[in-house]
Amino acid sequence: MSEASVAGHAAGVDRFAIGQPWAYDFVTADGPGYKAGVKGTNLADHHVFNVRTDVVLPTLAKGDGKTNDGPAIQGAINVAARYGGVVYLPAGTYNIGSTSISLTSNVVLQGQSASATKIIYTATKPGFIIGAGASMTGFVDLTLQNQDKTSTTTNLGTWQQPVSKVIIQRVVWDLGTGFSINLKGDRIAILNSTFKQAINSWNGSGAGALLITNTTNLTLKNNTIRWASNQNAFGDLVNAIFENNHFTRSASDTVVAGPDQLSWPWIVRPIRLGDVLSRTAAGGRQVSLNFGTNIVFQNNIFDTSDGVIQYNAGDGETILNEGGGGSPREDFGTVTTASAAIIADDSKCSGACTWKVYPNSKVVIVSGAGAGQWRKIAAQNGNSFTVDPPFDVVPAAGDHFTISAPSYENALIRNNTMVGNPIGIAMYHGVFLNVSVVGNQLTNNGGIYLLPSQANQRAGRNFFNVARNIEINGNVLKNLNGNYPSYVSIGFVMMTQNVFWGKSVLAAEVRNNQITARSGTFPYTFGEGYNHLTFYQNPGGGAYVEEGNGAMWGTVWQGNSCANCAVNYNLSTGAMDTTIWNAKATNSPGFVSTILKDVTIANSTKQASTRTLVGKD
Repeated sequence: MSEASVAGHAAGVDRFAIGQPWAYDFVTADGPGYKAGVKGTNLADHHVFNVRTDVVLPTLAKGDGKTNDGPAIQGAINVAARYGGVVYLPAGTYNIGSTSISLTSNVVLQGQSASATKIIYTATKPGFIIGAGASMTGFVDLTLQNQDKTSTTTNLGTWQQPVSKVIIQRVVWDLGTGFSINLKGDRIAILNSTFKQAINSWNGSGAGALLITNTTNLTLKNNTIRWASNQNAFGDLVNAIFENNHFTRSASDTVVAGPDQLSWPWIVRPIRLGDVLSRTAAGGRQVSLNFGTNIVFQNNIFDTSDGVIQYNAGDGETILNEGGGGSPREDFGTVTTASAAIIADDSKCSGACTWKVYPNSKVVIVSGAGAGQWRKIAAQNGNSFTVDPPFDVVPAAGDHFTISAPSYENALIRNNTMVGNPIGIAMYHGVFLNVSVVGNQLTNNGGIYLLPSQANQRAGRNFFNVARNIEINGNVLKNLNGNYPSYVSIGFVMMTQNVFWGKSVLAAEVRNNQITARSGTFPYTFGEGYNHLTFYQNPGGGAYVEEGNGAMWGTVWQGNSCANCAVNYNLSTGAMDTTIWNAKATNSPGFVSTILKDVTIANSTKQASTRTLVGKD
């Protein structure tokens, strides 16, 4: 196809209102050759199968809520699979007990409506299966209810195999204590549906309502998701949109601390007998997404119910991306030879090294004259990497580079409403390229932060996180009740090395945000206001060595306001060429604040931030 060509789809009808070109391919009506009840009719034209009345089915369902209708429904699916179509469940309650229903390609299970047609089931593994490699299938206009409240029932699985063109449309799904809706594949649309999950961290699966990984072209729109335990987890997504959904995390999954909990991680103070805690030491969050390309979160609501969310440690984010957590997809090297198209490091090991290279990994130059360039890896030959496009500035011998699979590449987080979560939007210990966080409303919902880091052989892992083309603009953050602080933070963590290894954050923009602070709020995970800080950890690695360098370069903070912030801007060593322009402090009467506090990260240096410019129009 030429660059001037446009691909189209034949005219048709999107009967399930999916809004995707591929949805026109569902077979949803009988053809002209089929005549019900007529001898010799063309069964290949029969595509709509009423499970209670269709004479071609081997067994008919009752829909009385008592009879086991599992075999009848499965039998109808098997018949429909011959030529494709819809298995239709008219109004009624269909009890499938512990029968497992397997959907196949080209068959959709459809009810009269979610209010009229219900399928109930109990402990089984799984309740519903989409067969490996199945395509053009799904659920429409149904209520599905897991009546088991004590076990790890798998509600929907694919045997960990990819599926494609799968729909969940206008469905109410009560997951009980069972496992998440677990999908992977291509062209998955979940629309206008409700998912409910009971507390399940102890006797159930310990996973939230949705688990979708290794998926391209995911659409999640106009849904309601209510749960209590752990998180909705997503990973390795390409082309995914989360729009107009309402996520509600219940604070009810708690435990009163006994002797077993006294050793758990803690934040505010050590745990004491009788404290009310999040039930699991790791807690939970709204959404976790690791490794996403072309991602949109817009116009969603993320709120809470049943009290105040308790946090123990590393818990409570609204939208978290942590670059794979304990399994980062990164490596780094030092240039030995380079050209415009090839970069190599033959000093890292004897012979050919084992490099952590993934299909979407980039080479990123982080020191020297060419710092800031990031390129796709077109080919690898031992310790040499061919890049595309070629470098504009050829790296020199001794320059540092990373091999990085982006945690986000091209992400938009826009116009979301967040209420009652300990932390807002977290970009933590990962690689972030082309990310916009704009127009979000966070009320009693923590803050927004970007926190890359560097580590050499930390737990056997090498990583140097980078962030390019980051904007955090026009967000409104209000701490009205003192539960969680409001902040916008861009920081850097030195985990093991005692010098800055390269340039991590380049030219981030933080503009026209509004913060309302409240005195006395515990700083979880940052203090209130705007923070541009280096965190020097380096356990056992010796004193920080000042080289006149830093990891965060050219950040612009412009037009931001801070109401009742004790310190509006906190800066430190490692912040280079920072601009603070048109800062606004709109305080309550009698409240006195400090515009800028600039500190050193260790007593081995006298250098705080470098070349910081503060001014106004």
